[in-house]
Amino acid sequence: MTGESRFISDRRGREEASWADEEDWNAGTPENVGVTADGLVGRAPTQDGEAPDSGVSRWTFDNEDTSGSVAIDSWGGNDGSISTGVSTGTSGANQTYGTNEAYYFNGDGEVNCGTITEVQGLNSMTLAAWVKYDSIRSFNSSIAMHTQNDDGWGFTHSDNSSIRFRCETNGSHASSRTVSINLGQWYHAVGVFDDNEGRMYLNGTLAAGPDVSNDITVTSVNDPFCIGNQKYNSSRDIPMDADDVRIYSKALSDTEIFNLYNTGRID
Repeated sequence: MTGESRFISDRRGREEASWADEEDWNAGTPENVGVTADGLVGRAPTQDGEAPDSGVSRWTFDNEDTSGSVAIDSWGGNDGSISTGVSTGTSGANQTYGTNEAYYFNGDGEVNCGTITEVQGLNSMTLAAWVKYDSIRSFNSSIAMHTQNDDGWGFTHSDNSSIRFRCETNGSHASSRTVSINLGQWYHAVGVFDDNEGRMYLNGTLAAGPDVSNDITVTSVNDPFCIGNQKYNSSRDIPMDADDVRIYSKALSDTEIFNLYNTGRID
């Protein structure tokens, strides 16, 4: 049949089934099954459970990885504390690898994940997340480790319709150029710090190359990594949805970022 594929399983006995041996037969239950491919929507597999070698932390924001006021780090030990102003179990992006569950931040809340010591002093790292912004307040950060002196790393916003990745240590920084985004639209955002430069990817492709380069490493200041706000200026918190936030201890390649967007895996 043109444009259609079909799989059929019937109720013939084991001896009559051309595919069967004893092990196959005992492993299943006979049943008539018809599956047509037309109209089916594919879904990318999840990268579940075990972290890749470079995986530091992953907050899925799924209900099964939320325990009361704790956002569980399914890869590491950096569980996040969920404050008021954060709603769990909300609707996520269509392509978030399984549950379609996310967190909503009303502009007055955060998930505080503590100090991410695993990336301190490194020459490269990657931050990835699904994000959708209701509005953006200029000169702030939305998913970042950010100190009062501006040291830190994460997604920052220089105006009300853009995003970039920035890494700063002792007053020197490396950052990507800014890239424009639409409010109310889901994006898979990936920020990479590598070889003293920053890059910003949206939906699996490079959106902004390096802007400022400096010979620095990831700051070792022990301030918390927060999702949903700028820790030291609550007037700049951002109303947004966020899902599947990940930190890697290396600079992901273009191919790995493309794979991550499409499949939930970097390999």
